[in-house]
Amino acid sequence: MPNQKTRLPYWDNVKGILILLVVLGHILQMLPHGSESAVYKLIYLFHMPLFVFCSGYLGSYAPLKILKSLVLPYIALQILCCLLTGQPVQFTTPYWMLWYLPALAVWRITIPFLDLCGRKWAPVCLIGLIALACLAGFDDGIGYFASLSRIVVFYPYFAAGYFLKKHGDWQKIQALRAAPKLCAAFAALICCGVFLRFAPIIHAEWLYGAHSYAAGGCTVFFRLLHYAAAAVTGFAFLSFLPKQKTVFSAWGKNSFLLYAAHIAVLPLVPKLIDALHEPALPLQMVLCVLLATGFCAAISAMGTAWRRRHLK
Repeated sequence: MPNQKTRLPYWDNVKGILILLVVLGHILQMLPHGSESAVYKLIYLFHMPLFVFCSGYLGSYAPLKILKSLVLPYIALQILCCLLTGQPVQFTTPYWMLWYLPALAVWRITIPFLDLCGRKWAPVCLIGLIALACLAGFDDGIGYFASLSRIVVFYPYFAAGYFLKKHGDWQKIQALRAAPKLCAAFAALICCGVFLRFAPIIHAEWLYGAHSYAAGGCTVFFRLLHYAAAAVTGFAFLSFLPKQKTVFSAWGKNSFLLYAAHIAVLPLVPKLIDALHEPALPLQMVLCVLLATGFCAAISAMGTAWRRRHLK
């Protein structure tokens, strides 16, 4: 396991590309039919499971840090979003993308319970968490309230990342990462090909993990397939990212800033598309990619400049 005091560019690269996909996914969601596109659904097939996995791998149990870096920012952003949208200020149902902050706080608080599982019992615990998430989908009362559904559904990814950090050997992990790249790529291509083949009949809501089966029109079979597909595509994604510093490294370091700041940009997307006289969907996709990339580059550069000036 790497020294936790040493920042590894590899994980910054992972976080940097994933936060780009988060921004891109939310921008696409602002288009009239953006969430129905195969590109949008493919992003949601793996990017949030992998982000949660990375949060588990890099996470630690530190109550004061959880309060300062997750709970207080959630309260501030929730109040701001409620005021800007004219909604009553409340904290039990997070505004749109803010669900991740309270969910991550809950997952980190449970780390001492994950520590009770030794190396032998970690796989059993992981299987149990997946089973619990599958069973939770049958409860019609589970949903957006308190992000409860997403907390349960995405928790296995967090636990998998944490168990890998706690019980994995970093050198072996690096060797495993480098060895089967072709196999990982082949499996991911097959997985993505099958997914894209059935993308027209797959509802984006099925990938959110935010509903019961009845409310979302999903099935337990699809949830199990999603776990498998996210694992295959996520492993392939991790296998090909560079270990040295790249432009994405800075984005990874500023991932929270990008996450918080992109909320202000989203309302501008429909206005931008309308100003271009409603271009065809492929051109809209290109514009969204350029907008997401330009946003991440600009905000990350400002964040890096501020850090260099004030945290010398």
